Amino acid sequence: MPSPSPPLLNVPDEKKIKPGVGLGQVKFKMSIDDVEKFYGRGEIIPEKTDLGGNTTIRLVYQEEGLEFKFMNGVLVFVSILNPLYATDRGTHPGGDVGDAIREFGSNYQMDRSIVQDADPDLQSYTLYFGETVAISAVGKIIVELQIKDPHPPKPKRP
Repeated sequence: MPSPSPPLLNVPDEKKIKPGVGLGQVKFKMSIDDVEKFYGRGEIIPEKTDLGGNTTIRLVYQEEGLEFKFMNGVLVFVSILNPLYATDRGTHPGGDVGDAIREFGSNYQMDRSIVQDADPDLQSYTLYFGETVAISAVGKIIVELQIKDPHPPKPKRP
């Protein structure tokens, strides 16, 4: 298993992960059209519509390692797999879980995968830092960083 890479500092603004705000120039509550102005045409994947008529759509950029999730037409969630994207303090996919804990705090909830490798360096888990930041990791390495809108739109009622 490779070692985690050090914090990634001084990333350009367009690759800056901004918990509670968005990713680079993309901000929570933007539309699909707004996001595509920055990243070009992505793959749209309809996810679900509930009984109240609430729709969830994913906009995926496989090559870029990014996924944007929209609820009722507005951006509410971003998943980052690309190791070239980082927070102001350098937390990034491919980085050390310890850096995420230093940045987001030690008050987190942990979910472990049901099936685990016997080797602790290969065990996978997710850490939830409050309602707006989560990281998925294998061993000490962050594989995905997720950010959520701290004030998502209210869902429609059935």
